[in-house]
Amino acid sequence: MAARRRGKASERVLQAFCRTGCDGLLKAVAAHPHLACRLAVDDHGRRFIHLNNKGVLVMETTISADMAVVLAGDVAAATDHYLVSELYPPCEQEKIGVPVLQVKLNRYKCGGLVVGIISHHQVADGHSMRTFLTKWAMIV
Repeated sequence: MAARRRGKASERVLQAFCRTGCDGLLKAVAAHPHLACRLAVDDHGRRFIHLNNKGVLVMETTISADMAVVLAGDVAAATDHYLVSELYPPCEQEKIGVPVLQVKLNRYKCGGLVVGIISHHQVADGHSMRTFLTKWAMIV
């Protein structure tokens, strides 16, 4: 998801979205508790999803480049060489104890915001993630 606003009010709008977006995320995850779990290993070395209600990892970053430059793929023009692939959290899906749902809020100097999301493939397929994201959007 990407949004872009210009002007002095844009920072207040982004801050409000981050608050309401995170509040909405909490409510959406409550309806999908398997997204608030961790990857674990049992006594026999088999991986499983541990429903421990530890929550979703939410990261926030500020990017000094202009969102239009980064999304256009003009890495040479971007001041911090921020690639589109870096808009979502780093993928450590096979690491034990990693949250199965991770969200990254990317704020741009132009007032834009990109929300990057990854989930473990053994917890959520495309259809279930669409259902979850629709619920989250409806709450926000």
